[in-house]
Amino acid sequence: NLSNGFVSYIHIKDNAGLDEPLLHPDAFLEFFGSQFAVFGPVFFAILLIIVASPRAAAEPRARLLATFALPTLVMMLAVSLLSRANANWAAPAFVSATVLVVAWALRRGRLGVVVFSIGLNLAATALLFTGRDVLAALGVELPAKYDPLARLRGWRALGATVGAALADHPGFTLFADDRETLAALIYYVRPHPFDAVKWKLKSGLPKDQWELTNGLSQRRGGNFLLVSEHDLIPEMSPSFAAIDRLQPIAIPVGPGTARTYTLYLARDFKSYSWDRR
Repeated sequence: NLSNGFVSYIHIKDNAGLDEPLLHPDAFLEFFGSQFAVFGPVFFAILLIIVASPRAAAEPRARLLATFALPTLVMMLAVSLLSRANANWAAPAFVSATVLVVAWALRRGRLGVVVFSIGLNLAATALLFTGRDVLAALGVELPAKYDPLARLRGWRALGATVGAALADHPGFTLFADDRETLAALIYYVRPHPFDAVKWKLKSGLPKDQWELTNGLSQRRGGNFLLVSEHDLIPEMSPSFAAIDRLQPIAIPVGPGTARTYTLYLARDFKSYSWDRR
């Protein structure tokens, strides 16, 4: 990090939106509560007991393990209070925290607590991944807003549709206006379109892997199959000789809920508007 300008911390700062109004106690409480799910309710509760106990922290090996866990956890708690933090941002803290918590429990003869916690976590994981299908087998449809895996659903169907469109238009390169969409399509479209490109929203330094290694600016004169989620066609049109609407796509992700996209054929990329100034 030091030799690269602490780029990982800059990435977190950009995602956290620290330039917006500060202090969000509701986001802090949400993030704090989410750690019981990320680390497991029993293990995270034990970690809090260890942190609150001077005697538990007096042992040198415990302090060493805590040194690798607490700074990251405290930093992410601070970020969640000042702006927002995704639940998994503190996950690196739980590598050493797992060793710390298990050692603390075993030294006190609490093997049963460790076994119970692992069993509880495995049961919760199984419920997370199979709960929707179990309910469906019972004739109950789970609304997308209550489905914790809703963001993961529908990509295979979208990939099949986009893959068919690419096959129908040889010479066209996959193109998207959203980083998450593009990442999923590269995986689900067959054969994998590793030469895919993404629209850059503004000038300046690259903001992601595609802008860094395969920027659209390097593909002048190219033709693209655009998978549009954000309706940026008015912004994109000056950069192409033509953008023609091909078809809409609606991918169901739950009862009455669908993700919508539109396919376009974008021909003869000229340049970004800011490159011509």
